[in-house]
This record gives sequence, C-alpha cells and structure tokens, in this order.
Amino acid sequence: MKRTDGEILSCFRDDRDRGCSMLFERYYKPLVLFAGTLFPDTGEAEDVVQDVFYHFLEKKIYLWIEAEALATYLFRSVKNGAMNKLRDGGRVTFLPLDALKLDVIEEESISFDPGIVNEIVAAIDRLPGKTAFVMRAVLLDRKKYKEVAELSGVSLNTVKTLLSHGMRTLREQFSSYRLLLFFFVRH
Repeated sequence: MKRTDGEILSCFRDDRDRGCSMLFERYYKPLVLFAGTLFPDTGEAEDVVQDVFYHFLEKKIYLWIEAEALATYLFRSVKNGAMNKLRDGGRVTFLPLDALKLDVIEEESISFDPGIVNEIVAAIDRLPGKTAFVMRAVLLDRKKYKEVAELSGVSLNTVKTLLSHGMRTLREQFSSYRLLLFFFVRH
C-alpha cells in the first residue's frame, strides 16, 4: 500500500525505524532511478541516495519538514548531491539543456506512483527472450551495448534494434508515463 508523505512523517515522529522503512519503500527506487540518469554506474546513484537518506536522519529533517515539501526536498537533495559528486570527480559536462531535462525529470518523479516502476520492470520481463535480456542488461543493469552484445552472442546493431523494439513496446504500454520511461534511457 502506498503511504502518503504525511503518514511517513507522522510515523517518523512516533517510531523512527518504521518511518525509515516507509521512506525507503516509497522513495528509494524513484530516487535511485532519478540519480541514475546522471551516472552510468547504478552504485554511484545508490550512494548519492543513501547519503541523502543519512542526512535526512542525522539532521532530523523529518521533525520540521512539511509533508507537501518532502518529495521536492528529497529529489532536489539527490540532484544536488549527484551534481556535487560529478563536479568533485571532474565529470560535469552538462549543457544547459541537460539541466533543463533534469528539472523535468525531477517534476515527473515527484508526481508518479513508484509502483509503476515495478510494472515497467515486469513488462520488460514479459518481452521476447533476447529483447528482454537486452532491455534488462542495458536499462536496468546499465551495461554498455558492446558488453551486452558479447554476453548475448549478437551483433552491436542487433542490440540496438532489440532495444529500439523493446522501448517502442514500453512506450505503447505506458503511454501516460512517457517521462518516466526517460529514467530508463542512458545518457
């Protein structure tokens, strides 16, 4: 069952451990997917999200933040943490358009039901064999096209074709979540 931000914050004030669990359940996947639009390695995205959660708990932000601001706070914190990590690592190569895309993704992230991510992953698993493998490897496991080609025993062009067909199928099935599908696209 999807918990509201108000319920999560109320639970934090009564039982911090339970509040942590509810926050994690509601926001971990969407935040990692959001951060993943900036990093080729899912581990880095997870690190940024964990840092944001840690800061949220350490500074007891749950005591003063309003429910209406929780999602915005979390996504903005992840965006800032990711940008700082990229800057500190000398990897910021953004154009202004990329920053605009991040703002659009952030807004979409705040308003969607995280359960849809599970539905998209299930839809990927229902695709025909090699297409499902390629989609999972490229979009979820963040592997390079060349690596996926070697693992699956097909050409690089076949990987691109299977990925294109798979994305078209997802866009048709999840037409009202077009921006969410952007989470799964590599940069």
